[in-house]
Amino acid sequence: MARRRRRRPRIPEVLKRACGCRVNTLECSILSLLPTPPPDSPLDCSCNGRLCLGCLGQSHLVCDEDPSDYLRFLTNSFCFVSPSAPPPPTNFSTSGLGLRYVSI
Repeated sequence: MARRRRRRPRIPEVLKRACGCRVNTLECSILSLLPTPPPDSPLDCSCNGRLCLGCLGQSHLVCDEDPSDYLRFLTNSFCFVSPSAPPPPTNFSTSGLGLRYVSI
């Protein structure tokens, strides 16, 4: 069975005019801030093998059991990262805030 390609959401014209080509989905923006290339092994990551966003990338950001609202939020929300933004942190270890804690 052929794998369906996910259609990229259309960026609203207002955002495109105001921010140009730097507007992207929230998912793409988060993933673009991660170190490239990712570490060869989670043990080589700054989290020391605790499996963080920096060493697992998209597989840590989006899981099979995530609610559909979360997936829609990541893929249908847009953001702009300024070229003058500071570099992201080098340690992407988990803060301990899970979905349950955030939604309370």
